Amino acid sequence: MAIYIYPKKISLQDLLSRIYASINSDKTLTWEINNGRIIHTADSEQWNEGGYLYQAEQNNPTCLVFYYQILEGKSPRPDTYGVYNGRFVQMLLNKLTQEIERFEVKDLRNKS
Repeated sequence: MAIYIYPKKISLQDLLSRIYASINSDKTLTWEINNGRIIHTADSEQWNEGGYLYQAEQNNPTCLVFYYQILEGKSPRPDTYGVYNGRFVQMLLNKLTQEIERFEVKDLRNKS
């Protein structure tokens, strides 16, 4: 899954800083940043089955891009992929709606 986040009248670096500040604040209890990885940390550990989000290299001058990565040796349930990414977008909509113009979310899994 790729999440493309387009800022509203702020720089990409400012938007990234605000995302990280929001996650690191006491008001965002279900996410944390660990070694550059954005991890869902709900107490129930629901949807935290061995994957994380990471920011892609800054190749696009108009948006931030985050990808979901599965840890080696882990096998999350198929629905975890969509829910994990959706929860991240939900958190951003709730916390940073004034700073974000729009999102694009793309499923990058192999399609049959």
